[in-house]
Amino acid sequence: MMSTMERFCLLFLWFPLMLPSATSQCPPSANIEPCSCYSNSVSGQVLYCYGIDTEEELRSILHNPSFPVTSFGEIKIINGLTDIEYGALTALDSLVDLQLHSNALGPALPPGAVAVPATLVSMTLDSNGISEIMPEAITGFSTSAYLSLRSNNLKSFPEETFRPLLERLAEGGGRLDLYGNFGLPCDCSIVWLFLTPGVLDAVDQYYCENFMPITDIDSEALIQSCSRERR
Repeated sequence: MMSTMERFCLLFLWFPLMLPSATSQCPPSANIEPCSCYSNSVSGQVLYCYGIDTEEELRSILHNPSFPVTSFGEIKIINGLTDIEYGALTALDSLVDLQLHSNALGPALPPGAVAVPATLVSMTLDSNGISEIMPEAITGFSTSAYLSLRSNNLKSFPEETFRPLLERLAEGGGRLDLYGNFGLPCDCSIVWLFLTPGVLDAVDQYYCENFMPITDIDSEALIQSCSRERR
C-alpha cells in the first residue's frame, strides 16, 4: 500500500503529462478545419487532418495567418490526399511519425513523392491504391524507421526502387511492412533480395502470388534456376 505522501509524489510527477502543453501554438480547430492541432508530451505538436481533398487545401491551412506552428512531431492526414508537393516534408525537421493511410496517393508514387527528414521513425502509407513505386519515391527516413505499405496493390518489387530503401533500413534495424500486397513476385526478378546481404532482414510480410511467404522460398534453388535461364 502506498502512503498518502507517495500518492501525492506520484500525482505530482504525472500531472504535467495529463495537461495540454503550455507551449502549444495551436489555433482553435474551427480556424483550420478539417484539421486539428494539439500538443502532447510524447510527440510535441501534432497535426491531424481528415478529409483533405487537395494539397492546395492543406497548404492553405498551414499558411493560415492564425496558425503559427512551424514544426510537428506527428502528422496524420487521412482520407482524401492525392499527392504531395516535392520537398514539402523535408523541411519538417522535427517530424517523427507520418501517417498517410487511407488516402489516394496511388497508383504510382513518382520520384520525390514522399521525401521525409532523417528524424522520421514511423510512416504509414497503407491503403493508398499504390501499384507502383518509382526509384527514390520514398527517401530520407531514419535507418531505424518502420515503413508500412500495407494493403496496397504492389505486383512488382524492382531492385532499382527497393534495394536502396532496404539497404538504408538494414543499416539501423528498420523494417518495411508489406502485408496485404498479396501477389508480389517470387521469380527471378527478386533474386537480388537473396544476393544482397542484410536486405531480406528488413522485409516483413512479403507474400508471393500463391500466398506463400518469401521466407518459405528455397533461395538456393531459385538462384540456380535463374542462373541457368541467363545462360
